Amino acid sequence: MALNPAGDSLYQLVGNTGEVLAFDVAENGSLSLRESSGGLPTLGTYGLVVLEDG
Repeated sequence: MALNPAGDSLYQLVGNTGEVLAFDVAENGSLSLRESSGGLPTLGTYGLVVLEDG
């Protein structure tokens, strides 16, 4: 799981489903799903690196 430096986006790698989920973080801390991306193998070891233009 990774939170961007601005604190308004959260990224979660779900290895047992082979998905990466991207959430928007509201000012009150609630999350809303922005995007999901699948297609990764459902078993394996993963790392998550978040790169942003800043």
